[in-house]
Amino acid sequence: MNHWHLHPQLADDTTPVIELALCEVRLMDDANHPWLVLVPRVAMDYDFGQLTVYLAADLTKRTAKSNGVVKATSQLFRSYSYSFPMHVGIPAQRDAKWVELGGERIAALLDQAAAQLADMVVFDFSAEGRAAWQGKVGNKDFVRVNGIGFAGRPIRQGDDWAWVHVGRGWLTIRGYHPIVASTFAAAAPAAAEAPAAIPDAVPGQAIEPVDAAAPAVPAEAGAGA
Repeated sequence: MNHWHLHPQLADDTTPVIELALCEVRLMDDANHPWLVLVPRVAMDYDFGQLTVYLAADLTKRTAKSNGVVKATSQLFRSYSYSFPMHVGIPAQRDAKWVELGGERIAALLDQAAAQLADMVVFDFSAEGRAAWQGKVGNKDFVRVNGIGFAGRPIRQGDDWAWVHVGRGWLTIRGYHPIVASTFAAAAPAAAEAPAAIPDAVPGQAIEPVDAAAPAVPAEAGAGA
């Protein structure tokens, strides 16, 4: 992953205000438009190896002091992720493979990730999930999906995806759905059926409409002219 850096033009046009956890707040250097600009810290790797969706659940207790200041204390923080690592082609071809997969299929993958993350939260806060918050993950724990191994203690697994517990102390949940050749096969549009052939016109003879669904009826043997 490349190191994040602010665009030079944005740096010239704004003044820093405050650094937050996920973004930087800056003020436009324009008296007519004193806008606050939120700059997210996002960096794109030239090797687009995987697509990952993150979700965090944070329980924060806020207490108002006598002087009006609100004190915020994080009492519980749980994080989740669901990844689609690209395993088709060589690393240098991964960018092109995502383009080949197409926007409609990628949007469907993102919807799937959202549904999986929602299921993760429900499981994580169930009695079974809470009992595993402070479990232990062994160095040899892993799960295999479509022949590809992922480190972590297995939780759930489907035909083409898996969840694992990772970390030390307070464990987190990660999901993996590797992009393999069959993913492209599922995304390929079905071949269109060839249109029914239209017979050549014969002078003085009307052409009956062609019904592609109707079966051919053989002529009766011995029929007279």
